Amino acid sequence: MQPHLKKWRQLNFELILVSSDRPEELTKFLNKNNLDIPVLLDDQFQVGKLYQVKGIPTDFLINEQGIVEHSFVGWGSKSLANMEYWITKKS
Repeated sequence: MQPHLKKWRQLNFELILVSSDRPEELTKFLNKNNLDIPVLLDDQFQVGKLYQVKGIPTDFLINEQGIVEHSFVGWGSKSLANMEYWITKKS
């Protein structure tokens, strides 16, 4: 995923991980997947409630005004291609 992140940043998109996992589990996940992304710890589930998360993982494309442009629930074989499509469509 890291090569995609670099490309998306060039298109002015940033991926921010919001997690309610324990910090040590999260660090393990980031290291295992070689991810260099900002992380917001949501141990009180405030962000999840705000964005009405119904499943994990849930991904949102949020514009500069804070408006959700598109959301994705779950992760499967076509998820990365779907995100790529929506991000390039918006840029």
